[in-house]
Formats: sequence, structure tokens, C-alpha cells
Amino acid sequence: MILGVGLSNDGRQSGFLAPAVGGQTRAMLAALEQAGVAPADIDYVDCHATGTPLGDATELQSIVAAYGEVPLRLGALKGNLGHTITVSGAASLVNVLSAMQASTIPPALCEKPTAALGDTPFTLATTATSWEVRPNERRSATSASAATTPT
Repeated sequence: MILGVGLSNDGRQSGFLAPAVGGQTRAMLAALEQAGVAPADIDYVDCHATGTPLGDATELQSIVAAYGEVPLRLGALKGNLGHTITVSGAASLVNVLSAMQASTIPPALCEKPTAALGDTPFTLATTATSWEVRPNERRSATSASAATTPT
């Protein structure tokens, strides 16, 4: 069940595809508010994570701003599948729904995670991880382009 969707525009900056912390954070917070859940209610975030220094650092800063000290597990489909451009949000949603059905957070193929990850309470799922937090209840978010969806 999709409980909330958050959308935002990053505004004027260095380029059309350049991400901005403010826009991404607004989208994440809007989705959480619309869903009626607190950041601590989310177990896993399937990230946009393009593997670029600017994009990954911006997304990580945005997740820190939206989720604070919540010990989230993070993953990213793009390392496994590649960047699906305009359907990256749909691909991430399918990834999350499949993970929920299997009760397993899938591994993200990432040889060299951003060093900034070490300064957060987040864990990058690099191996398949059992997803049993609450009986029959798993909550996740996707971060794709500028949209985040708690499911």
C-alpha cells in the first residue's frame, strides 16, 4: 500500500539534472507527512544513488536531513540494473515491493560506497538481509529523482 508521495523541484542551480538537498528533503518530508508516519517508522530506503559524487552526497545529506538519527538500511537498484532514467522511481518501487514480498532487503552492488556514509547511522545493504522488523509489517521509502514514497 502506498501511503504517501512527496514531490519537489530543486529550483535554479548549476544544471537541470543537478540535485539539491533542499528539494530532496522537502520531497521526503512531504511523503512522510502525507503517509502519517514518522521517520523512525521506516526500515529501508531504496535510494536514487547514481554513483556520482555530487548525486550520492546530496542524496545522503537529504536523507540525514529528513530521517535524522534513524538507523535506516539503505540500498539502490541502480547498481544492479543501471539507471533507468524516467522510470527509475517505478523500478525502485518494484524493487521495494519484491523485497517486501520476499521479506529480504536485496543487496546493493556497490564496490566503493561514499565515505560520507560512515558519518551516518545508516547501513548499506551489501548482502541479502532478512527483513523482519515488525510481524507482517514492513515500511520502506524510495528516493528516485525528486520523489520519495513510503510504502
